Amino acid sequence: MAKLLIIKEKRQEVDGRQRTVIKGKQYIVRDMNKDFETTYGTIKKADLKKKGIVKSSTGKEFVLVEAGFSDLFKRLRKLPQAMNLKELGAVAAETGVNKDSIVVDAGTGSGHTACYLANICKHVYTYEIKEENIDVAKENAKFLDLKNITFYKKSLYDGIKEKNVDMILLDLPNPVKVIDHAIKALKTGGNIVIYSLCLQPLEEFIAEAKNKKELLCGKTIELIERKWKIQDKITRPDNIEIGHTGFLTFIKRIV
Repeated sequence: MAKLLIIKEKRQEVDGRQRTVIKGKQYIVRDMNKDFETTYGTIKKADLKKKGIVKSSTGKEFVLVEAGFSDLFKRLRKLPQAMNLKELGAVAAETGVNKDSIVVDAGTGSGHTACYLANICKHVYTYEIKEENIDVAKENAKFLDLKNITFYKKSLYDGIKEKNVDMILLDLPNPVKVIDHAIKALKTGGNIVIYSLCLQPLEEFIAEAKNKKELLCGKTIELIERKWKIQDKITRPDNIEIGHTGFLTFIKRIV
């Protein structure tokens, strides 16, 4: 079990006002059987087995807690075009996938999507044509100790092995090429979700899907995330925001 090590924020008075001098920097500790090095000194292995406040060799105070899935997920190795948590959360909420769900994912990329879904679902089958991407994805799955992911070095354009699946998530340049394979693989009531950085692949897929009696086109959305700064009587949008990252389209098999 990994632990989350958070440096304790230091507050001091500056010009008659309380200011945060050191922000809560975080570390993930995977091995509790050896000392852990930080930029603020060393935490002894005996202290890593404690809970609450621990001190480094320089006297800096840290808060030690169990690391949750999201804490670890945010530290995965990331390749270009990996889906963000805001999109992944929407996929889970809109499709209702759960511990009994079987999911197909393509392309794998760095495995962010496969790993997120594997934490929720019974099993994830993920397709990728690049060996180097599969290596990164397997490394990420190992970091999260996920064993319910099957990796294929295969293009989904050539077909889907699985049948009676609950969801197929497509993060591909030409998702329309998969539409007939997806219909055969999905159970009735199952969902196709398409993630794309631009609208053209979605327009092509939706136009084709409308000609398929088995499919019902749902909505296309984008999600804008804006962080707010609330500190020392200052309330305003943060200088950094996560704006447009991609579009999601939801389609259901109805017969």
